[in-house]
Amino acid sequence: MRSTSEVEKKFPSSFATRLRDRRRTLRLGLKAVACDAGLSISYLQQMEAGSKPAPPQAVVERLAIALRLSDGDAIQLARAAESARRRAHLELSGVSDQAVEVVEKLLATLDTLTDNQLEILSLVLEPSREVQAMTR
Repeated sequence: MRSTSEVEKKFPSSFATRLRDRRRTLRLGLKAVACDAGLSISYLQQMEAGSKPAPPQAVVERLAIALRLSDGDAIQLARAAESARRRAHLELSGVSDQAVEVVEKLLATLDTLTDNQLEILSLVLEPSREVQAMTR
């Protein structure tokens, strides 16, 4: 079983990248952002480095305010954090790298799938004997 830090290093988090890049774009120091978000400097630094998993939603919201993000950018940061948490959870659960990638692709395209595609996915995920025979 992998540790959280191993997972974060294996799958660099777009959350960590967005967080660090926005702070640098604003030319804000770690201390200023950490203080505004009510976090320790070391915790913020570890999140930016990807050595800490993405934080809970409440912390992401405080970071969005501290980083003066627009509503759209705040939503993107929240989605990146959610994706990073999901990836870490799947990896720590022992799910294969390929399964993690499939889950991410599925979630990224879920709202664009047609009813027919969703029906096919449903059949694959709850295979009948006929579908099992086809996939062997």
